[in-house]
Amino acid sequence: MTAAHHLLIVSPEHSSHQSPLRQLALYDEFVIAWVGSATEAMRHVADNSHTAILIDAPLPDLDEAAFCRQVRQQGIRTPTLVLGSGNEAAVILALEAGAIDYLAKPVRANLLMARLRAHLRQYEQCEAAAIPMGRFVLRVAEKTLLDSISGDEIRLTARETELLKYLHRAGDRTVSQSRLLTDVWGYHASVDTHTVQTHVHRLRRKLGGDRHGAGLIVTDGHGYRLASVGARRNAA
Repeated sequence: MTAAHHLLIVSPEHSSHQSPLRQLALYDEFVIAWVGSATEAMRHVADNSHTAILIDAPLPDLDEAAFCRQVRQQGIRTPTLVLGSGNEAAVILALEAGAIDYLAKPVRANLLMARLRAHLRQYEQCEAAAIPMGRFVLRVAEKTLLDSISGDEIRLTARETELLKYLHRAGDRTVSQSRLLTDVWGYHASVDTHTVQTHVHRLRRKLGGDRHGAGLIVTDGHGYRLASVGARRNAA
């Protein structure tokens, strides 16, 4: 995976179910923030920089359905998965309150991982997505990149937004300029144009020149890819 997903895990300190949750930290594709209560979680979700929220119910200060309802009332559409008792009433209440999925405990780590990846793939296709890319977070609907270190918000064109989304979906693979012309711009692959190079150059300048712009978008042969997670962290 090229981009690390920022997960917010809401799990009471003495929960007996933290083992499969902690296994998620073994994967490079996840950056995890831990909180122990709904109150702490609400302070984190307000910045809208997380790509998923995992609730390890029961929480000490709020039931899972009420928490999901509060998140939705704030206009936050981040996918929220609940791990709970599996009681039918609890499942229905959580899903109707806005949870995207409910898994009965105990749940195996590989199943949790598969369900989480499936929801994230779907989320990244929607206009409400907030996709982390190294030090940046791409907010698709707003067509902006948020610099998580400086706090700067960088305005993007529709084409720049689509370009970054396409490169993100490609993972660590290099995408040729001809493929980008066909799939992002809708041009015939045989068209001789500097459109892709020009857009990448302008986008890099928006992101802060060579240090951060080139650090995010890598020229590889006759194509482009997003830098690996490790490389972008080091560049930051």
